[in-house]
Amino acid sequence: MHTNMKEDALSTQSSSYATNMADTEIAKAVNEIGFWWHSIDLNGFITPGGKSQQVLHNEWRAMEVPDLRGKSVLDIGAWDGFFSFEAERHGAESIVALDHYVWATDRPGLAKYRQECMRVAREPDPPSSTSSSGDFALKVCRDKGFGSSEAAML
Repeated sequence: MHTNMKEDALSTQSSSYATNMADTEIAKAVNEIGFWWHSIDLNGFITPGGKSQQVLHNEWRAMEVPDLRGKSVLDIGAWDGFFSFEAERHGAESIVALDHYVWATDRPGLAKYRQECMRVAREPDPPSSTSSSGDFALKVCRDKGFGSSEAAML
């Protein structure tokens, strides 16, 4: 069998270029989020989470999660989803991740607010009293139908 070394080299270059482009896109998307709670391996690109991968893997082991192959998982309070990804890695067939507070919060706005507080040496207000997070998050959640379960619990 004869292979064309020039074609193989071009194929390798194209593959490498595509990988670099994908890495660039992943890096761009990760940086747009701004703050990560979990350090998640996205095909070799690790998000800059507040919790290291070692801590997260230790937490996973400590939970003694049963065999998930073929199971459905509901991850409530998922934040950026480490445990959802881990459930998938361990064979879960279906995963639903929810975190209305984090996902409804204007995280870039909140980060900007906190940076400004640091700049002027002022303690940030608690999230429930900052217009950029607490009230806004509740309004967005209610607008998207999350308030119905709250009403049912009253």
